[in-house]
Amino acid sequence: MISHWIEECALHSGCHTLDTRPAFLPSRLLFLGTPESPELRIVSRSSLANVSSPRYIALSHCWGGNVGCTLTKENYSALSQSLPGGSLPKNFADAVQITRRLNESYLWIDSLCIMQDSPDDWEKESLTMGQVFAYAYCVIAATASANAHGGCLRDRPVPRKERNLMSSKTRRYFVPTNAAPVMTLFDTRVEIAPLTRRAWAFQERLLSRRLVHFCSDVVLFECNTIQASEFHPRGALDVLQSFGPASQHSLAEKIEFSKRWFDIVAAYSEGALTVPTDKLVALSGVAELVQERAQAPYIAGLWNAGALVLQLLWMVKEPVEKQGLFCAPSWSWASANGR
Repeated sequence: MISHWIEECALHSGCHTLDTRPAFLPSRLLFLGTPESPELRIVSRSSLANVSSPRYIALSHCWGGNVGCTLTKENYSALSQSLPGGSLPKNFADAVQITRRLNESYLWIDSLCIMQDSPDDWEKESLTMGQVFAYAYCVIAATASANAHGGCLRDRPVPRKERNLMSSKTRRYFVPTNAAPVMTLFDTRVEIAPLTRRAWAFQERLLSRRLVHFCSDVVLFECNTIQASEFHPRGALDVLQSFGPASQHSLAEKIEFSKRWFDIVAAYSEGALTVPTDKLVALSGVAELVQERAQAPYIAGLWNAGALVLQLLWMVKEPVEKQGLFCAPSWSWASANGR
């Protein structure tokens, strides 16, 4: 989902402001290796002279006291050879995992890319801090973490409004009945979060061309053009298009597919139509985009993507007057008026 957000952002005319400027690289970066050969060590800008246009991801986070893992004059030589992954606090370890999952090889973290016991190095590097975040390919924000150990990837509490669909000894699946608007999620998950109260974070957020917020119970995205959440239709469409053929979906993917489709339906079904019988027609363009990838039968607003029963798990949140004209079979959400 984050990859799709980034790809979409790269097409925004308002997000190209850095493309015409000279390239910038921080003095030091963490090299994460490749998917085939992962490693972890600090590299200098001069060592990247032969790398064609290397791009990097930056971490925005709260220190919250002792992070327990910093670059010093004494350990610089050792960390340039290898940095033990097990020694990283959770914010750092999660940022490494996320960066690798995004198929990127370079990560900037302040405490590991600036010598913490060198006033000269700090003075020099602090002057380019704005550029570090402005030129980062993407910024990862440990938004909900008050210190280095809170992490980006968390066990999520189950919202009260969710319905338990299936349980086993190892995992549970849920179908959400509703999600707050994107603006509300930013107001309640970002604007009052521990990271937002950190003075440095104001600049980091303002200058970032694209930023992913890892909150306590949701992932949010913002760039110069959009704000998005994992619960909302644009993101849902991107996720649906990322799935391969429905015949190859695992059970978890079938559930996720159904969930994302109804994220779209929930928002769409609130809209008013001058001609009620256009209800499915007005959604056909979206359905066509999904069908190109899913290669599954589309039946009156539902998908027979290997688990049609999941698509029948709908209800009308706030029923309104029954429509007299036939719009869809009674087992389709399109037969009912209201969200």
